[in-house]
Amino acid sequence: MYKVTLRMKKVLLNFEISKENRIEVFFSDEINKFNYFYEPSEKLHVFDEVNIALYMQNKQIILAEDPLRDGVESLYNQLIRAKQGLISLPKGINIGTLSYHINESTYLSEQVGGKRLINSMNFSVWSLPAGKAQTYMYTSQNKLYLEIGVFYRWHYIERTDADIDYIPYEDFIKNYKPILVDEVTNEMASNWMQQCESLLKQLVL
Repeated sequence: MYKVTLRMKKVLLNFEISKENRIEVFFSDEINKFNYFYEPSEKLHVFDEVNIALYMQNKQIILAEDPLRDGVESLYNQLIRAKQGLISLPKGINIGTLSYHINESTYLSEQVGGKRLINSMNFSVWSLPAGKAQTYMYTSQNKLYLEIGVFYRWHYIERTDADIDYIPYEDFIKNYKPILVDEVTNEMASNWMQQCESLLKQLVL
């Protein structure tokens, strides 16, 4: 890993959701810029490591830790797919409950076997390890929505003695609420796409 000194934290993209909520793509360290493959420079490299975070009511919630191009393209591609009508919310699932149903579908597949009823990857924008934030995007009734939820930490794995914060799935899902559910208006989606396109054009290999 190589690093180069920067003068301060640098925000690259700012996606406003509301007056109180926004998503930022930024270099996570005010002093050091990281690139796992190449010696970094002042230019924006496709493999520069960035953080992507939701700022909600003065709280920071990390959504992804990705190479710059991958993180930006994940959002950009979902916005394109939304325009193409490829990420419609499955029938029988209400707005704001996708992450709940993904957990339920996964739990059911664990209990009885077989495939999950919902392909979460179709709606995924950014994903962190189980137990942390998962970001989804979907359309319903010609409107676009962003939903940020949590995937149960112990899906597919056994509890260990070190898991002092373990909670049974039944307790987790009984009290489950997504972190954020909000509409992405046409104006917002257009602005987000323009920001992504502009930054992607600046990247170097």
